[in-house]
Amino acid sequence: MMPRWPRHPVHRDQADDLTLFENQANRWKAACLTAAQQTAVDEYEAALAQLRQLNDQVLAVAAEIARGTIETVLAKADLELGIEALLRDL
Repeated sequence: MMPRWPRHPVHRDQADDLTLFENQANRWKAACLTAAQQTAVDEYEAALAQLRQLNDQVLAVAAEIARGTIETVLAKADLELGIEALLRDL
C-alpha cells in the first residue's frame, strides 16, 4: 500500500508558525535585554525573515505542482480531461 501524504503539508503549518515566532521575538524585544541578548534576537529575526522567504517559495512551487498531481487529475471528470487534452494540442 502506498503511503498517504498529509492533506495539510508541513510547510503550510510552518508558515502559520512563523507568525508565532515573530510574536515571540517582539515580546523578547519589549523586555530589558543585554547587548548579547539583543544581538541574539536580531539574528533570530534575520533567520525568521529568511525562513519566511524560503517558505513562500516552497508554497509557490507546491501550488504549481499540485495542479498536476494524480489526485487532481483523478478528481476531474472525463469530459473535462478530454477538453483539456484537446486544448493543449491547439
